[in-house]
Amino acid sequence: MQVLYDYVVGRIQLHEGMLHKEYEVLVEFFVERDGSVTIGKVLESTDPTLERQVQRAILKTSGKWTPGYMMGIPIRVSYVFPLRLKPQGPPPETFDDIKRY
Repeated sequence: MQVLYDYVVGRIQLHEGMLHKEYEVLVEFFVERDGSVTIGKVLESTDPTLERQVQRAILKTSGKWTPGYMMGIPIRVSYVFPLRLKPQGPPPETFDDIKRY
């Protein structure tokens, strides 16, 4: 999951007004039986723009995923992707100054 987290965070763009606030987005997504990825619902979001960026990044992960298996049969598996961004110290000047959890 850390690789996915790094991938998603690397594709998020914060505009200047967003650098001084805390954000949390929880997105449910599914790995389907064929390995494709689909978005479920947004469980929590403090910013609709950030929410859309997270959803878009998850959908753009490369290739098919490995589905879950139960008794040798591929099954749909749900995941919840948590993203928490929090500025630390004095107001940050760039995205790189934001602490990532």
